[in-house]
Amino acid sequence: MRRLPAILLVAAVAAAVVWTLWGRQLRNAPSADPWRAIPPTSAAVLEVPMATAAWDRWTHTAALWSVLGGTTAGTLLDSVFTRLQMALEASGANTPADPTILAAWVRTGGRTAGLLVVCPVKDASDERMFAHALRMDEATMARIRNGEQVAHTAMGERHALHMSLRDGLVLAATDPATLEAALFRLADPAPMDSNMLEARRTFGTGVDAHLLVQLPVTQGLLGAFLRAEVADAMHWPSGMAALDVRVRPEALLLSGVIIGGPGQVVLGENALQPIMVPRVLPEAVHMLSARHVPPDSLMPEGLDAPLLDGPLLSGIWHRGDTACTTNVWRVHGSDRVSDALKALRRADPACDSLDHRGITLYRPGNVNMLRVHLGLREHHMERPWCALYGEKLVLSPEASWLREAVDAWMDGTSLAEDGRTTAFIQQHGIAAENSWWCDVGRSQVLLNSWSDTTLQRMLATWEGTLSGLGGFLLQRGTDALGNRLISVCLQGATQPEAPSAALWSTDIGAALLTGPFPVRNHANNSREVLVQDEQFRLHLIGGTGQILWTRPLEGAIQGAVHQVDRFRNGKLQLLFNTAERVHLIDRNGKDLEGFPYVLAAPATAPLAVFDYENKRDYRVLIPLADGRVLNFGLDGKATQGWSPPKLTGPCRFAVRHLRTGTQDHLFLLPDDGTPLVMDRRGAPRPGAQASFPALFALLDVQAGVNLGGVTLTWQDSSGAAFRTRLDGGQELMAPAGALTGTAMLADLDGDARAELITTRGDSLVAWNAGSMRVLRTFGTPLRLEVHHAPMAAMLGFFVAAEDRDRMHLVDAGGQDQPGSPFTGGKAAARWNGTRSEGFDLVTVNRNGRVIAWKRLVP
Repeated sequence: MRRLPAILLVAAVAAAVVWTLWGRQLRNAPSADPWRAIPPTSAAVLEVPMATAAWDRWTHTAALWSVLGGTTAGTLLDSVFTRLQMALEASGANTPADPTILAAWVRTGGRTAGLLVVCPVKDASDERMFAHALRMDEATMARIRNGEQVAHTAMGERHALHMSLRDGLVLAATDPATLEAALFRLADPAPMDSNMLEARRTFGTGVDAHLLVQLPVTQGLLGAFLRAEVADAMHWPSGMAALDVRVRPEALLLSGVIIGGPGQVVLGENALQPIMVPRVLPEAVHMLSARHVPPDSLMPEGLDAPLLDGPLLSGIWHRGDTACTTNVWRVHGSDRVSDALKALRRADPACDSLDHRGITLYRPGNVNMLRVHLGLREHHMERPWCALYGEKLVLSPEASWLREAVDAWMDGTSLAEDGRTTAFIQQHGIAAENSWWCDVGRSQVLLNSWSDTTLQRMLATWEGTLSGLGGFLLQRGTDALGNRLISVCLQGATQPEAPSAALWSTDIGAALLTGPFPVRNHANNSREVLVQDEQFRLHLIGGTGQILWTRPLEGAIQGAVHQVDRFRNGKLQLLFNTAERVHLIDRNGKDLEGFPYVLAAPATAPLAVFDYENKRDYRVLIPLADGRVLNFGLDGKATQGWSPPKLTGPCRFAVRHLRTGTQDHLFLLPDDGTPLVMDRRGAPRPGAQASFPALFALLDVQAGVNLGGVTLTWQDSSGAAFRTRLDGGQELMAPAGALTGTAMLADLDGDARAELITTRGDSLVAWNAGSMRVLRTFGTPLRLEVHHAPMAAMLGFFVAAEDRDRMHLVDAGGQDQPGSPFTGGKAAARWNGTRSEGFDLVTVNRNGRVIAWKRLVP
């Protein structure tokens, strides 16, 4: 356990590789039982039938994946899985049969444990895929095939994966001791433990996975990392917990039975109580337990019926930097307890009392008074304060804490008012004899206080992951046959929406078509927004959300909107084109002289505007469907001396201006993939040797030291991406099938070589040299569109979760920036620069509402 982060990292690779390799084998081959390799010291064993389908459900439907998928192990596992799956698809192989994988957490010493992955081998016909996945040479493959134990460094990681192939089973472990334990078990002729066999028989069908937990082994392993007093207070049942695992969008559900160990008294159906969310404790409570207490323990002497009619509940919360404290209370019938409290005060003259907001707080002179008058034999406090309010008896070791509980009850700030907690418990809680709830994301300080220094260091590294978790609920009980039942639920944090940071929102009356385009008002230097709706209407929205003007257009804007200074006087105009016209309009929405420029043939690409010498002497270039490339000024007149060759086919990409040394080049790439390089007058320039067959998208053009060094990043019709120099040099950035939507380039790691950023399903990914890295998995389908979001001193990206109508603003590592996600998953835009006044982020929702947000990211 000391090496748990490394264990998870390497095990992630092992699991993905093992099932991918052997999931492709012959379906009718005999399968060995992978459970034969499980050492008896395993704390937990996870069995995943149909691993491919289970992985897909987990990563694409579970909210927890958005939390755990961002960990090092989760990112690596998803990357390996995707890489191998894409290789399978590209190879044209038949759909692989889903294998069953076992992953065991094996205790190999007092404070050490390793992870073991076991998979049955049906056939070894796909060794090349195996070698490719782990970058393993033929000699190493041969040793594994011959049954040797091999330590191999997987995927370039510094932690070795220890592997062997024995008795028809592939074994992959994170350390030699764990692998030896598995091999020793395989060589042991003794039959499988009877409790393990019985536990396996209880596994259900049609679930995502099975989990077997050896409770004493797990308690011993975890107890080695807890403070002594905490470990001693742990009351774990004996035996094995056999659980069925179900992946749900909102939570991970586990349910099953405990096998082995002593029998348990069947308390009857009336003893099963749902865990309650009480209104008598502050909202800050983040741990809660409910334990059934036998009725006779609640019977005061001389009474024929118990005063308290419910389970014993305990709530724990952390108070600042002080030690954690416990509050205990019981549900009861208030009439009888009220009389008993009066009798207690008459019988105990030394009873302290306080009044708080009309509620009397009592503190008996000795603990026996509570036992005699109330039947409280298990309150776990020496001389607690107690009070009756809200038909509940509440006890606490400190009067101040009890006053806080009274305040919460009266002011409506109790735990029951926390929607996150109540919704979780109401949805997933069941009637049980014992229940334990914890809000993991809010309990890190408490967990840290229970841990020894080693575990504290681990918790520090997991802080971000733990913060992303929500409720954890563990419940136990017995059925009418005496079976010991257990239920577990873990939730991804469903954080309440942050207070709105929106400055304004404006409805444009129809869904968005193009934009938003951030523009600057030259009169007051304020920020404005230009959008076009599906009715082709163009709207300019001012800095406070008012629509300044609306004007109709004949079609959709192609590409971007440019701001130019036609009259060289500091006043800016808006320049753009549709398929039929080029528009130049002033800030009031009026056409300038000579515009709109009516095109003789439809434009096939967005216009490009160049100011070669930064003298505001603009040239507008635009390719047409008839093969011409127009070149004219902002006065609407053709540029003198412009005589380019006619294009050999349509060109969907705007003209690019490149400067290599002292030379200017105008670059076009028609759809036939034959590049055209010209000077400012349109005369062709030789030197472009490369061609671009099956051209689908031109992603980027970068100038070089000479024309041959000009580098294009482009995508072909198969979804592959390449970085190609005009002198013919080429490298693969992403394989076939990698790109299904738009993409952009960004240097994520500062090595001066841009990576290809795109979306894949529900993930934001980066491609480089044919390898994919998952930056972030969102747990919901993403629109296949990535926008660059300029940030001062950092990279940023907009990623649209259109199904949820949310826009994520993430950094280069895929992490949400403050305030993200924002309402409005249709489109977004952000301003360059570091000005702090006004809004600098705009989103548009699916209905055409434009929303401006405060400045949130530096």
